[in-house]
Amino acid sequence: MKGYEGTDSGLTDDGLLPTGDLGYLDTEGFLWLVGRKKEMVNRGGETLAPQEVEEALIGYPWMQEVAAFAVPHGQLGETLGLAVALREWPSRASSADLLAYAAALQELLGCTQTPGLIAFLDSLPRTAAGKVQRLSLFDALRSAGGPEEANSRDVRCIVLDARRGSSGQLYCRHLVPSTGTVASLFLNNEGACTEATEIEDSLGQRRKVSQRERFEQELVLQMYIVAILGVTLIHFRMYAQSMMSELTPPLQLLTMFLTENKWHLQVFFAGAAYLDREQALIARDLVSIILVLVLPLMYWLPIVPSNQGLTDSWFGLQHPARWFFLCLSAARFFSLTLRAIGISKGAQVLLALPYAVIWPNLCISACSLAVPGGRTDIVLRWVGIGIPQTGIVNKLIASTVTYVVCLNGLPPVVRYLARAGPNTNQGERQLGLWAWLLLTACILLELCTGWYQLEQQTLHVTPPQSPLWPSSWQLPLPVGLPLSWLHIALLAIALAYLPFTAFSTAALRSLLAALLLMPVVMHGTTVNLLWAGIHHFQSSSAAQLLVLSMFFSIFLAVLAPLLQTLCLRMCRAGCRCLISRGGDIRSVLHKPQRSA
Repeated sequence: MKGYEGTDSGLTDDGLLPTGDLGYLDTEGFLWLVGRKKEMVNRGGETLAPQEVEEALIGYPWMQEVAAFAVPHGQLGETLGLAVALREWPSRASSADLLAYAAALQELLGCTQTPGLIAFLDSLPRTAAGKVQRLSLFDALRSAGGPEEANSRDVRCIVLDARRGSSGQLYCRHLVPSTGTVASLFLNNEGACTEATEIEDSLGQRRKVSQRERFEQELVLQMYIVAILGVTLIHFRMYAQSMMSELTPPLQLLTMFLTENKWHLQVFFAGAAYLDREQALIARDLVSIILVLVLPLMYWLPIVPSNQGLTDSWFGLQHPARWFFLCLSAARFFSLTLRAIGISKGAQVLLALPYAVIWPNLCISACSLAVPGGRTDIVLRWVGIGIPQTGIVNKLIASTVTYVVCLNGLPPVVRYLARAGPNTNQGERQLGLWAWLLLTACILLELCTGWYQLEQQTLHVTPPQSPLWPSSWQLPLPVGLPLSWLHIALLAIALAYLPFTAFSTAALRSLLAALLLMPVVMHGTTVNLLWAGIHHFQSSSAAQLLVLSMFFSIFLAVLAPLLQTLCLRMCRAGCRCLISRGGDIRSVLHKPQRSA
């Protein structure tokens, strides 16, 4: 024999014929074959024989046979993979059973031979001669939905359920979340990864957070961006109707699509509640109260129109962000108080609606004792007590209920849904796309049928005459609030699995300043400039859309970050000044007195 037919393999210089088999001679001179050279697994320079691994795993009652094979690895080059054929009686084992089987295999092999992939099949693929096709196992799994390579950034083993379904076709179902997926962030009970990163919040505070906390923070901020865009367009439609009428019919339909639903406002309270779920008093609580007191000082800015008074100007006591921060502080006070006295989360949810009805009406009753427009009335409005009497009781009640319900009920729901979500990046993209389509379909259906009015529907109840319930109190029940929660849930799922990448980091960190700039955005000069651009391109939808996009880009990515930076620097300078003044005073107080 001179060589193999049809190949380049022939006799060596020593006259030997390389067959590719691996083996050894024992003490009695017998030759033992242990495998093929091309089937060996080279894991980072360490050679693993598939037959030795397979012999170590034989003996499980649920295992019919097992085959070890090579799996590509980003760092090691190759790692060990296992294809396990189950016996007939556990062939319909559940996902939990398969994960238990995989854990038993990993424990038996130990650290030296830890597999990077374990696939459970009905039977192993074989050649016509009956040999297991180890070299084609990974390619067959990859073409059936398996991974491109083993986890190179994670020590977790990939577990695949590759049993054939009713269709008879091979399909891989991932039982362990892939690295980088949302499910992998929520895998353990604590929900924290070992890797910690540093982030900076809207108040300029830096802190180290886990990968999961960073993901949650960025998701909520992206939801806030969508909410701010919706709220701004709603204000334009309410207070700049002449400008909005200049839009082309397609853009008018688009703005109607984005603004007829009133769920944008509740996004802020749902997101804040989720991020506050485990926190006690934080710096933002103090900032919220300070902003309620400080924002009316904007009335004395030079840009404020002279025909507006302090009580009716958006730069004064009517600043739209004041009621938001007041409502957030009231909801936080309620939740922290009940948590401190040991009230359960379920009881807090049940008490949310009564509290949301009572606290605005108490403020209205307190303001009714003062003369309208008098000094006492202005003081009550300035400190925030007079805010509920401006006709926003419905929004205060709905926002308070949203915050308390999401604070207590949203975290376990999010944890369950995240763990039950897709385990692969491709599955996440598909789910995100379906969520976007479903959210769009819901909004279009509401616009076509008029159901969007149900979202802002309130049931005004007239309570019986009682000394415990004053006749002047209002009792509007937000019966359409669950519809807003549905929109928020769809938006969160869509952004979690298929997020926008166009949001700049500066805009995400400057959302607090964006709320403070709302009166500037609605200022007459700003509206006139935007109106001029829209009017100039009144025949082109693309040009008008570009003008609106440039306006919101300047608003969120330029003006808001500038104001945010300015405010933070002023606050830091003020703190340093107070600290230095305090040091000077302490040095004077403790200076030794000279004797006469």
